[in-house]
Order: sequence, then structure tokens, then C-alpha cells
Amino acid sequence: MRTLIFTFAILLFGIIPNGVQAQTNNSSETVQKSSNISVSVSDSDTNYQFKARYNKRYDKAIRDLLTDRFGEEHISEKKGWLSWLFSDSFKDEIYGIELASGKVRIQLNKKMADRQLQQKIKDTGEDIKELLSDK
Repeated sequence: MRTLIFTFAILLFGIIPNGVQAQTNNSSETVQKSSNISVSVSDSDTNYQFKARYNKRYDKAIRDLLTDRFGEEHISEKKGWLSWLFSDSFKDEIYGIELASGKVRIQLNKKMADRQLQQKIKDTGEDIKELLSDK
């Protein structure tokens, strides 16, 4: 009887007991191409995150790629970082891209982004990985 009530409570209230994980679509990838290049990608149902550290010789190519995809009108600069931030009318961040010499970070709130934007962000991460692999 306790099990039945407990199961009912879980279904009714969406409570997940401690130690039991909800099933989500998560993936994480870290690629260390050499001592000078490191790429990390995390992709879940709600967020996408891309981080890369690389040789500074790629700075211009990555900046050109990001400017081509996301334009120059949304760029701000602070303490050596270039940022592309896009928020909705309530100031909730939908995506953020930060670029400094030898580093790039991309974050996406999938709950607030349509499928087209999600694909654009993911494609950008894949294109940066390809650029860094010198293919």
C-alpha cells in the first residue's frame, strides 16, 4: 500500500526521490586535440554549452565566423572579451557568446530558443571545432 501511495505521489507531483535521477537527454564531450587546443561541449534538454581554448592564431578566423553568423550590432566589449548577448523583452538571456584571445564560450538556453536558433548555435560550435582541427 505504501508503495502504491508513494508511486501515486511521484506521478501526481513529479517528485523524484533522492538518489533517483530523472531521465534526460544529456551529452557531454571533451576533446583535447593537443596541448594548445581543448574543446568541451555539453548538451542537455535545457542548455547547450560550448567552450574552447586554442592557439591565438585562430582568433581572427573565429571572430570572423562569429561576426558573420551573429552580426556586429550586438557586440559589446569588456575587459578584453567580446560578447554577443541576446535576451528576450524580459531580459532573460537566450544565448551568450564570449570571445577573448585564445578562448570562446557559447551558452544557449534551449527553453527560450526555437529549433532554428538551437541548430545555428550547435552548427557554430561544430564549425569552430572543425576550424580548430585544421581540416
